[in-house]
Amino acid sequence: MQKFFLIIGSLAITIALASSSALALDAPLVRTQALLKTFEGVQSAKPGQAPTDAMKKANAETYKRLDSFFDRDALTAEAIAPYKSKFAAPQLARYGELFWELIRLVAYPDALRGAKWSTKLGPQQGDLADVIVHARKEADDLETDVTFRWKHSGDNWRVYDVAFDGASLVSDYRNQFGKIIAKDGVPGLLKKLESRYNDERKKRGEAAP
Repeated sequence: MQKFFLIIGSLAITIALASSSALALDAPLVRTQALLKTFEGVQSAKPGQAPTDAMKKANAETYKRLDSFFDRDALTAEAIAPYKSKFAAPQLARYGELFWELIRLVAYPDALRGAKWSTKLGPQQGDLADVIVHARKEADDLETDVTFRWKHSGDNWRVYDVAFDGASLVSDYRNQFGKIIAKDGVPGLLKKLESRYNDERKKRGEAAP
């Protein structure tokens, strides 16, 4: 019996430590650094060459790890939040699939590729935190600040928005999608997303699972 309580007590301490670690003040900073390191693991074939099977397999695993850093529901839902009532259930499901795959296809292979970066904590409030990444690509003489916006949900911190030099990516997509829906309706938006998805698959889709 005593051994049982010792095991339970040890488990409780472990859980408490894990929770404390996840909520530590520097946890979003550590998560950002881990995310950037994971981005560096995405492999790309040389121009004009097809990716090898080994490369595709390795990227499939890297993409899964990258997925764990992002709040998929927040990223996809917030981009159409003002227009959600215009979507039928099948359309909403299709939109979520297409937009998420586009995020992966476009962002994962190119995120800060070849850039030197440094990180610092930005504003924090409760379960929300910003981490600012200063990136410089000397070859392109490019310098920019990227803000990863994190929210603690479930068991960890996850990105719910990204801002480039202060401009929110989710807000930008929301504005774009709103204009398309106003002109061509939800079917028009889905058609454009489908077309872009197919284009990306042709161009470098083999890099994604």
